[in-house]
Amino acid sequence: MFIKAIKVSNYRSLKQDDYIVDFAIPNGKPGSGLTVIVGPNNVGKSNLFHAMDFVFNKSGTDNIKHKQRLDDSCVVQLEMQDDDIDSSIDEYVQDNKKATFKSLVYDKDNRPSFSIQRIADTKAQSIEIWHEKEAKFKNVSGIDAPLDAWLTFLPLWANTSTEEVASYSAKSIINKLLGKIVEEIQNDEDYKELHKQFDKIFGGGNKSVLGSKTLTISDEVSSLIHDQFADVGIKFQAEPPKIDQYIKQIKTMVHDGDETEITDKGNGLQRAIMIALIQVYAKSLNKGKAKKPFFLFIDEPELYLNPQSQKILLRSLRKIAANEQVFIVTHSPYFIDWADYNSGAKVGRAKKLSDSTVINCLDPSTDYSSLISGDVKDWQKPYILDVAAKELLFAEKVLFLEGQEDVGLIRKWLLETDKDIKFDLFGYGVGGFGNYAAYLRLAKDLGLLKVAAIYDNGAAETLKMAGDANIQSDYMLCQLDANDIRDKYRPCNSCTKCTAGRYKECGSKIQYKSGCFDESGMTKSASSEYKDFCSKFENIVTFMES
Repeated sequence: MFIKAIKVSNYRSLKQDDYIVDFAIPNGKPGSGLTVIVGPNNVGKSNLFHAMDFVFNKSGTDNIKHKQRLDDSCVVQLEMQDDDIDSSIDEYVQDNKKATFKSLVYDKDNRPSFSIQRIADTKAQSIEIWHEKEAKFKNVSGIDAPLDAWLTFLPLWANTSTEEVASYSAKSIINKLLGKIVEEIQNDEDYKELHKQFDKIFGGGNKSVLGSKTLTISDEVSSLIHDQFADVGIKFQAEPPKIDQYIKQIKTMVHDGDETEITDKGNGLQRAIMIALIQVYAKSLNKGKAKKPFFLFIDEPELYLNPQSQKILLRSLRKIAANEQVFIVTHSPYFIDWADYNSGAKVGRAKKLSDSTVINCLDPSTDYSSLISGDVKDWQKPYILDVAAKELLFAEKVLFLEGQEDVGLIRKWLLETDKDIKFDLFGYGVGGFGNYAAYLRLAKDLGLLKVAAIYDNGAAETLKMAGDANIQSDYMLCQLDANDIRDKYRPCNSCTKCTAGRYKECGSKIQYKSGCFDESGMTKSASSEYKDFCSKFENIVTFMES
């Protein structure tokens, strides 16, 4: 079963009512079940998943309401869908609740659905299930434990300690991984023999080692007590330890030349092992007759990992996300893979708007999604959507330029003139002025704060810029007097060098583009084109800083 959408009202920084975010549903393709949320610090990116944790695990129940709405209820709803919810209920829900849960499965968009919500008001909090026939959520008695046994939401927060994952405790991963094994151990003949030996040594009878060695003491105490209480005597015995007491002694040991506990290792290795344990647990859930609903959330998976390790981790998560839902909040472009987006993954960007967190998700039906799809398949342009281009997802202010020469020359010019700009130049350019519209729409859907674009001079560019201006009225689009970023020449095709096929040696080249920089990329300080470029770039700087 998968979470189709979450609806949040008044939870932490999610101030508004009925705020809905849809999630990626895995379709068997690697990465298809990934939902990746990016954005600046302190905008509430993780709160969407804290809200999910609030529903499943009743966690974070203190200070969960928006500071401006403390008297209003906090409500978080989860809508889940699957083709065969009944089989999942049969496999993982306790017998006395199966019929109740099955009766609350309803049809939506021709798919079986099941929805739950948790409410926190001024009095208490409660979990409720959607009743389709009555068109409302209602409390069902005794459902917390059955829901917990059925649905597994496993969060790995940025501040999750290694002990919470790798040490034995009620809700740790190690506990979940060893749960089935523990059941098998209790029925093992060696374990039963252990208890027999324990009884021989520590049992209460005089024949046990403890009983025989403490017989003198117990007889003397009993004799003294007998004077006051005629029928009273004592003996010493030990209760056999429960299996939990053995299991709690289990430690996760790491051997890398020396064998030490995981907590003695570096943070990077600790987090890598924690994530590996989660991956093994996720794999173990698919061994029943029906798949156990499992939802994995990782907050800042890049913590303590270098870029290469981040890419390796993403490959592992992509495998899980072929069949499971994986939610990620990240500051790293290495956890965005456009091939996953084309397979069905969701990519969203969080920002603060009117003191509330808003998450803008990319729309797969738009022209920029078609452009992304084409660029992913274009093996001749592997740089178009690489790490530099993906930084757009993390930017607040961006300047779009037509091509890679524009980006390269302007970066060079900024260094030479010692200019410090407080905005980003997009990747390697948009790949031609015809692509500006798609990237401007992408910036709009991402909710970027400030966006500008520079067009070359030309009738086609002028017409295109006029149309692009309708995408977002507060974007700054400007057109240069120059018809290219630098001067460009072509061979004359008539001199002796050209007729001999040595075009690069042509001494009579014909200029066909007049730019802001000369052919070699040097500034044309006295030219009107360069002065126009400087003036318009300063206008962009002023716009970005306003």
